[in-house]
Amino acid sequence: MDPIGHVDFYPNGGVDQPGCTDNAVSGLLGILQGNHGDQNIACSHSRSYGYFIESINLQGCHFYAHSCSSWDDYENGLCHGCPAGGCPEMGFNLDPSVRGIYYLSTAQSSPFCGHEYFVEMDLTGQHTNAYGRIFLTFLGSGSGRDSDEIEFTRNDRHYHENDQEKHMVAIHTEVGQVTGVKVKFHRGDGLASLGTQHEIVVHRIVMEDAVTRHRTTFCTQDQALADDQSLTFRTHGGC
Repeated sequence: MDPIGHVDFYPNGGVDQPGCTDNAVSGLLGILQGNHGDQNIACSHSRSYGYFIESINLQGCHFYAHSCSSWDDYENGLCHGCPAGGCPEMGFNLDPSVRGIYYLSTAQSSPFCGHEYFVEMDLTGQHTNAYGRIFLTFLGSGSGRDSDEIEFTRNDRHYHENDQEKHMVAIHTEVGQVTGVKVKFHRGDGLASLGTQHEIVVHRIVMEDAVTRHRTTFCTQDQALADDQSLTFRTHGGC
């Protein structure tokens, strides 16, 4: 995790990669059953060469990265935009004169290169005690320009009133202008979910293009988001 090169890139913080479970138990079961267990055991680790291969083979595949003091600052939207000469690219097309520490987000499935967005989600002030994860779909201008469903929260967590969640995410679909967002809440299992509610209530969702800095706010009118139910939001007023 310590920087060791002339330039160091930390995709998705450098540890847990989107779309990976890195679950040793399921990985070992997969090996015993003749499946590709390494995708569960060391999926995140093996993404390193996958990213590099795509930077060579895929035309128009750019892993643009951002200079930032820490992953937390990057996740909190403090390091958006690109300098006058453009953001440096991780991978084969890196300018050899680049120096420093850079962060970026990738898509959770191939092609992993994608367009980055900062997303901030605010819950309402009403009493909330829920446990689970949130998934997003970006809705674009024109038909057939919606993204795949992506992970917003990587792991199950507890949600309470007035909670605020911020993440950088990447999508590989060219959606054009983002005209709406579809949100799904999936309630978690296990002991941590005992006694928790089966819904959350989101107040607003703010999206910002990590390159252009264009910012859009979607208001939910405080509709309850039930377990595994998807709601689409396109309204910009009334937050």
